[in-house]
Amino acid sequence: MNKRTFVKKYFEFLKQSKTVANQVRVSYGGALLMMGLRDSTDDLDLDVTKETYERLVTTYNLKREMRKVGECADWNQHVSLKADDDLSRGVFIHDVWVSTPEDVLRRKEALNRPKDQDDIVKLKRLIESHSSGPMKQHSWMNW
Repeated sequence: MNKRTFVKKYFEFLKQSKTVANQVRVSYGGALLMMGLRDSTDDLDLDVTKETYERLVTTYNLKREMRKVGECADWNQHVSLKADDDLSRGVFIHDVWVSTPEDVLRRKEALNRPKDQDDIVKLKRLIESHSSGPMKQHSWMNW
C-alpha cells in the first residue's frame, strides 16, 4: 500500500480500536514509508502500550503469537500489534506517531534478514545526514 492508503488504514485502526495516537506507534516498513524511504509497504506493524495491547487482545479475542520480535497479535491481515514499554521515542509525520529512524534501524539490524539490508543502508544514510550541521538541532521534526 502507498502512503495515502497506509495513513487511511492507520486512522481506521485508531477509530475501530477506540485507541488514540499516543498509544500507537508505527514501526518497521510503515515507518520507512512515512519517512519517505519506501514507496509502499504490505502491512501496518504497530507498537502499542501494554495496557492497550491487553485491552485489544482481550476485548477482540485476538490470538497471541510468538515471533522473532516478541509476542504479537494480528488485528487483521494487514495490522499487527506488539506491546512496547516505551512509546515516547517517535515523531509525528502527517499526524501519525512513527518510530525514530534509530529505533527502526536497531530493530532491522537485530532481525538482519536479507530483505532488510537495503532498509538498513537507507536508514544509516538518513541518520548520518541528520547527525551534523543545522539539521541536528531540529532532530526528526522536519518531516
